[in-house]
Amino acid sequence: MKNRLATIIFLAFTATALVACGNSSDVAESTVDTTIETEVATPEPTEAPHEHAYTETITTEATCETDGEALYTCECGDSYTEPITATGHVFENYSSNNDATYTADGTETAKCSNCDVTDTRTAEDSMLTYTYTDMDATMYVQKTVNVRSMPSTDGEKLGSLSTNDKVKVTGQCAETSWYRIEFDGNVGYVSDSYLGNDKVVVEQTKTEQTKQTQSDLPTFATYAEVKAYAISLGYPIGTATDNGDGTCTTYSINYITPDGCLSFDGEYQACSADLDVARRQACSILGFDINIHYTSFGNYKNVTIANAENGYTWQVCREQYWLVAR
Repeated sequence: MKNRLATIIFLAFTATALVACGNSSDVAESTVDTTIETEVATPEPTEAPHEHAYTETITTEATCETDGEALYTCECGDSYTEPITATGHVFENYSSNNDATYTADGTETAKCSNCDVTDTRTAEDSMLTYTYTDMDATMYVQKTVNVRSMPSTDGEKLGSLSTNDKVKVTGQCAETSWYRIEFDGNVGYVSDSYLGNDKVVVEQTKTEQTKQTQSDLPTFATYAEVKAYAISLGYPIGTATDNGDGTCTTYSINYITPDGCLSFDGEYQACSADLDVARRQACSILGFDINIHYTSFGNYKNVTIANAENGYTWQVCREQYWLVAR
């Protein structure tokens, strides 16, 4: 292209010079002819460089937890690989596990849409709530009871109430039936089993009953007197019946001291800290062979029939002894 341009410039310059020196028409004619004859040929075009066109092939599928791989190939034979990032678990449509309580939220679980892995999470705001029926009543404690911070034994202990304490009831829980009460200027909860509409009659303690019962009994100072009295009541004192099955039935009188020491049949003074020893001693004076070893005993029942001096008591004891030869 540059050669052709230089030729044209040269011819133009020559034509101008000729015009200046001679016949202008001859010069023009000469210029045209020369231009046509000196045109330069266009060079052959060069081939464009190769551009790769790659085709993708998945050689390893990515999973939720592992990367995959893709292969890229060109028709010219060139190729390369690239990793495919793991997809990660996809958890949707969580379902409740129905484990919420009145003190904590429950949980919910979903299965990954791409695999069998499951995910369990806290179900926010799923904690159960108690409902109440409002009341305005005065009730009485039937038995000593704890007052708690919620209507179940899961609640914190706030204090306690005693038998026949009067309480103001403001409601009853629909779920547990516990009562909501006023307690020390705040709200407390008490099991419905411990409140009633009326006061209870306080029963006498066993000790008080025993004292009252004993106060109505006769008093005997000697063994002979109380033995005669026991026989008059129908107790065969001083006899022993062999039951024929390795046991025997005996009736004896126990002399009971305040500290629990036993005197069997009084006059013998078979008193021992070891109850089994004392009973063997007592049984021996009722006619059993001393070579018989009374290793244990079965059913027995003590019945207080009279008082003795110094706060002692007389009791009739009916017992079954197991007999084992030495």
